[in-house]
Amino acid sequence: MAAGLAAALVAIVGCGRTAPQAAAPVSAQEAPVSEFQWTITSLQVAVAVNPGQEVTGVANASLQSATATALTELGLVSAVGGAGDPSPLTWAGLDLQVSWQAEDAAGMAVAVAAPTAVALGVQMRAQAAAHVATGGQAELAWRVATVQLPKPVAIVDLSAWLIPRLSRAAAHTAADVLAELWARRLDNAAVAAGLLHPDVWRASACAREAGDRGLHAERKPLEKLCKDTRKDVALVACTALGRLGGIASIATLDAALRARHPDVIAAALDALAMVRNEAALQVLRQAAKDHEIEPVRVRAAQLVAEVSARLAQESTATGKGDYP
Repeated sequence: MAAGLAAALVAIVGCGRTAPQAAAPVSAQEAPVSEFQWTITSLQVAVAVNPGQEVTGVANASLQSATATALTELGLVSAVGGAGDPSPLTWAGLDLQVSWQAEDAAGMAVAVAAPTAVALGVQMRAQAAAHVATGGQAELAWRVATVQLPKPVAIVDLSAWLIPRLSRAAAHTAADVLAELWARRLDNAAVAAGLLHPDVWRASACAREAGDRGLHAERKPLEKLCKDTRKDVALVACTALGRLGGIASIATLDAALRARHPDVIAAALDALAMVRNEAALQVLRQAAKDHEIEPVRVRAAQLVAEVSARLAQESTATGKGDYP
């Protein structure tokens, strides 16, 4: 688990799309439900605990129950394990793996209940399998997220403090995956409309899709979302701009380096590395030199080295003497 603020600066580190897998046949008689609300037909939560990090009362069953409750409180999920015959377009199986590590002020691992523990780094890995009507196939999406939770110095009941925080973090990571599955089914016009939706899950999922599909016509809405006060929307929009690439992305990503939330700054740094041209490299150099947050300077310096090496390799391979 990365230490301190540096962990927060690499908040969302992966997502994946895989080929559909065979699933059980679906019934033509299944009743339709809301196109955006999911029913979780199976929920598995696995807790991985490092030595010295154990907390009595935080086990798979207790965390699964709390996560199910947190999921139903989100607008994205209508029920967890609910009765009825949900539409194959809107039900999913969900697997969550949760691990945590307490850290002291210096970022060193300590026991969760230690008086010196000031922060809790939590890693979530969420995978959802959503069934679709065509061919009875399942489509997968996954996400790995690292979040930092502040930890009070004195806690009477540590499990009572930890379970609701872990369950909310797990539910938000799962909701992000479910929103991605939902957005994949939209056409380009619906994705563009979703960028303007007030719901955080719809807007962020459509921003991700716009970047994945290379919808350059949606650059202006994405630039606006990069400045959104909702962290989850802003960081995904920054990543989408990075995927679109080009000189036009640089100014907005440069401005995002001065965002209030460290996750948005992290996304802007990585997006600049995706753009991978001399203008982006210059912004990263400047951040490595004089950004007010030290972990940002460190991360920017790492990206400068990585991007410079890639650009040099590409220049050599193409026989060009300058950067693209």
